[in-house]
Amino acid sequence: MNDTLVSLTNISAVKGTKLVLKDLSWSTKKGEHWFILGNNGSGKSTLLEIVLGYHWPQSGEVSVLNQRFGQCLLADVRMKIGFVAPWVIKRNRSSLCVYNVIASGLDASIGIPDKVSNDGERRIRKQSKFFACDAFLRTEFGVLSSGEQMRAILARAMVNEPEILILDEPFAHLDMHSRVQMYQLLARLAVVKSGPQILLVTHYLQDVVKMFTHGLVLKNGRVVLSGPKNFVLNSPVLAEKLDIPKSHMRMLEVIE
Repeated sequence: MNDTLVSLTNISAVKGTKLVLKDLSWSTKKGEHWFILGNNGSGKSTLLEIVLGYHWPQSGEVSVLNQRFGQCLLADVRMKIGFVAPWVIKRNRSSLCVYNVIASGLDASIGIPDKVSNDGERRIRKQSKFFACDAFLRTEFGVLSSGEQMRAILARAMVNEPEILILDEPFAHLDMHSRVQMYQLLARLAVVKSGPQILLVTHYLQDVVKMFTHGLVLKNGRVVLSGPKNFVLNSPVLAEKLDIPKSHMRMLEVIE
């Protein structure tokens, strides 16, 4: 059985008149959890959009979950991918109760979902318990703390029990206490049997916690480092590629 989950081959992508990804190849396998590092404008978000099928490359081949794009129904692939980003929080109305926020993930909608099946109800309860949202399921989303909102959005992303969970700079607005809570939840999720592959996009080195197994570093739309975490983080060129003063590299100490 093919255990490759994401396969991008010789991808080049344009936005407007700018070439944002250049001859990029990258693949991930089941059991791996990847962090994707890069400064603003390096192509990280475009890479995610291609994996999700929201941006079509000008050249190259894309295969996700053994489905080759151009020969499959993208909607079916997307239902097997969970997605979290700050803008997802903003799109959910403050007046919605947390239960409806989580339930809307069942059909990737925003707002009050249609009738929830018994299986959908089971999954809502399962994820709300895992992400410690069950105590405020009937609370309005807008009155929650930022950390509680993020837990609800993570539960929403996981409600369909996806095979891949994409996190696009999700923790940038959280204080350090809430960030550590999120790291701990991801560490728990990473060891769940049949849990998703986690792909985290960030430009903060402190987000690269112990659970990650591999890393990808982009600069100006190209891959400059890729491979096992220890190889990437110990590369003598990492600070140079990310324009980080070497004195700041101590941030690579991971949070258990």
